[in-house]
Amino acid sequence: MPTIHGKFCTRVYSDLVKTSVQHVVIIATFHDDRSSSNFSPYVRIHSECLTGEIFDCLKCDYGPQLNAALDKINEVGGLLIYPRDHMKDKNGLDTVAANIAFGFPADDRKYDAAAAILNDLGIVSIRLLINNSDKGL
Repeated sequence: MPTIHGKFCTRVYSDLVKTSVQHVVIIATFHDDRSSSNFSPYVRIHSECLTGEIFDCLKCDYGPQLNAALDKINEVGGLLIYPRDHMKDKNGLDTVAANIAFGFPADDRKYDAAAAILNDLGIVSIRLLINNSDKGL
């Protein structure tokens, strides 16, 4: 799939728990030594946000975060896991602030689907791309 960020291939995974949910994986395509079994790819786990990614809502930083992650992954190799069905109504707050305001942990998402996807792809070691050190990752 050619994009403004580079050329990627995609895979879609059905969630085994939430049967109506499908997660998307965007993988940088390249043909060099980075594809060896010892390579620890950069991985971004990026939850969907319609208003921030499609409509460029100024109250949400998900669009710029997604763009930066795809640029980085295209540059150095890796993949973006786009889990669906993670978002709550955030009332204009970023994810961490919204979760804290509503009494949730800073990052209350579940990563079982992402772990299963990495396992299916045969990836045992990653370099995680994050945007907020307050998430405690």
